[in-house]
Amino acid sequence: MMDEDTLALFRSEAEGLIESLEARLLTLQTRPTDRELIDGVFRDLHTLKGSGAMFGRTDIAGFLHDFESAFEAVRSGAFAVDDELIVISLAARDHVAHLLAADSVGASGGEAILQRLAVHLEGGPLP
Repeated sequence: MMDEDTLALFRSEAEGLIESLEARLLTLQTRPTDRELIDGVFRDLHTLKGSGAMFGRTDIAGFLHDFESAFEAVRSGAFAVDDELIVISLAARDHVAHLLAADSVGASGGEAILQRLAVHLEGGPLP
């Protein structure tokens, strides 16, 4: 079990990553092909996922796995950023913020967001 200071550090760093993720996603709406922004979103997701796993927040890590994969597909050119991906990703950002603030492992609500992402990726645009 981790002490409160360590968990507070994790929360603080995660909150910063969530803010960065939101800012990048909002900017990506107007610059959907900006490689630097796409890479930044991927890094934020990757770091949040990894930190979550490292600090025992498997709910956060597990939830973010599909979003990290989606942005890896964008980075590789297999999928393009569009308005729907941004909307879904912002909903995911909100869900992670809720999980973090509530400090409630296993909070519900993420399944619908993941389902929406899966459906979108199945029929989504290629560049």
